[in-house]
Amino acid sequence: MIVLVERNPEEPIATFELQTVTYGFASAPFLATRALQRLAEDEVSRFPVAAPAFKNDFYVDDCLTGAEDVESAVQLRREASALAASAGLPLKKWASNVPEALRGIPREDLAVSEIHSLQDDQAVSTLGLVWETRSDVLRFRVQLPLPAPVLTKRKIMSYIAQIFDPLGLVGPIITVAKLFMQRLWGLRTENGESFEWDRPLPASYQADWKEFHSTLDTIATIQVPRYVSSANATSFQLHFFSDASEKAYGSCCYIRSECDGVVRVVLLTSKSKVAPLKSHHSIARLELCGAVLSVSLSEKVNRALKLPAEMFFWTDSSTVLQWLQSPPNRWKTFVANRVSKIQNSTDVDLWMHVRGESNPADVLSRGISPPELVNHPLWWTGSPWLQLPPSQWPRTELSACQTSSTSEMRVPVAALPAVVKDDEFADRIFGMYSSYQKLRRSIAHCMRYFRLLKAAARKTKMDPFQALTTADLHEADLTLCRLAQKQSFPEELATLASTGRLPSSSQLKYIRTKLDSDGVIRIRGVLANAIVPEATKHQIVLLAKHPLSKLLAKYYHGNLLHAGPQLMLATIRQKYWIIGGRNLVRRTFHECHTCFRSRPKMIQLMNVGNPLENQKAAISGNNQ
Repeated sequence: MIVLVERNPEEPIATFELQTVTYGFASAPFLATRALQRLAEDEVSRFPVAAPAFKNDFYVDDCLTGAEDVESAVQLRREASALAASAGLPLKKWASNVPEALRGIPREDLAVSEIHSLQDDQAVSTLGLVWETRSDVLRFRVQLPLPAPVLTKRKIMSYIAQIFDPLGLVGPIITVAKLFMQRLWGLRTENGESFEWDRPLPASYQADWKEFHSTLDTIATIQVPRYVSSANATSFQLHFFSDASEKAYGSCCYIRSECDGVVRVVLLTSKSKVAPLKSHHSIARLELCGAVLSVSLSEKVNRALKLPAEMFFWTDSSTVLQWLQSPPNRWKTFVANRVSKIQNSTDVDLWMHVRGESNPADVLSRGISPPELVNHPLWWTGSPWLQLPPSQWPRTELSACQTSSTSEMRVPVAALPAVVKDDEFADRIFGMYSSYQKLRRSIAHCMRYFRLLKAAARKTKMDPFQALTTADLHEADLTLCRLAQKQSFPEELATLASTGRLPSSSQLKYIRTKLDSDGVIRIRGVLANAIVPEATKHQIVLLAKHPLSKLLAKYYHGNLLHAGPQLMLATIRQKYWIIGGRNLVRRTFHECHTCFRSRPKMIQLMNVGNPLENQKAAISGNNQ
């Protein structure tokens, strides 16, 4: 960051540059993280153990990392301290579930004191969670105040924001809070307007929230093991369960580790979303959204854990499984897009069916109160059969056909010829492009294609790979002008073609015009005998408000290196006569961002002199 300081009006402005990351700016988190990333990249040869931890295990200024044994942990700690000290960043607040890994660290650098009272829980707060190092468990610290006597939307939103759950360990409780938030957004006054932020809520809403609020303290009693694996585990599996209800859908992940026949299943993470209010989707569609959420969750878990683990996906919707067994183009757009996402990201054979009462994601999609979640074995340890060998897991058996799955089949539509009016076709053509060059070349390619079709019908040879020629582009110019004139001068074209004269009410009655052999209205002026190109003698007539004229103005403005209005108009009139062209080129010039930036207006600073001299002058004036 650069700071400009003016010590004396008579001296030049001094420039100072900060050599540290200044907190408080919007870029401070990025700068802090980028500094750690660069430090790890530069010092990876000297500190090969600590460098990966600096790159992957830091969240702003908190590092959460670990090792397989005490010796590796001590080496990681020493290298991390040396690596940070080399950049002048001493590491503080050390904590570990194994005290031996922290030997040699000064007492003031520890997050947990070695001498503590019996009432001290020796906990460390990290990323919104509380880590009890001695018991090696995670718990939540929810310190919500008592609900206000009169609740408003703003008050409840602030309460919900204080329930921080980065891993989704208490996802069912968060689902209840999200659903209540959705109810608040849908609340309307008698006039149909949205409820104001500070307006008291209806009595029923206040009673419902106070009842839920009174149970939130129970979250603090929940304890989750930090170490989710088994000691010396030989195999790992990740099981993703998804489910949906009428109000929400979600996905939860469990890690299954096995060592010498002993199986351990622990909740790893979860994610939930509320169903949209405006789009009333069927339960089957919401189940499919839950399956997509499982795929997204699996990608995040794989990036974070980097474990050689098998993956399994479970859903209690046989309709979703039938959709996944077919190609996406068989289904309607909503289903097809999500089926394609799942099929491209996972193997369909990994998707299996689970009964609803054994699906832990059912708790997530419906939501439950905190007291119910504290001792809920299905949520914390997953389906009971996960403790069994894979041969005893549920088997997927799909029926041949279900009504909910066939209702999403794409209906084949017969291709029938349609007649499009010239105006509709011209509007569509001019609205598809914002560049005249691209529009002209596209029309030239289309006309080349038509000639190829005619040549094939006449059984004559024509090179389909020949590049566009000047004649092709000239023919495209005339075609675009004919389309524009059919929209701007339909009566004039008809009258000139039949009688050779303009109607008395025509807007071109003050201009001498003619209809040439190409069916284009041109100027018949005083340049007929001039030694200039034919296009300059008889310019093509266009209206300034037509899209083609606007594209031409932008094209010539850029082609002339952002020239001014006079040069633009003079160049355009060598080929086109645009009615209202002067205002068009001025507007094009002033709307150009490049031209606007090239003519900035300098701010003139007012010279107020020396403030002390002004004060003296004011005092002397008052004394007089």
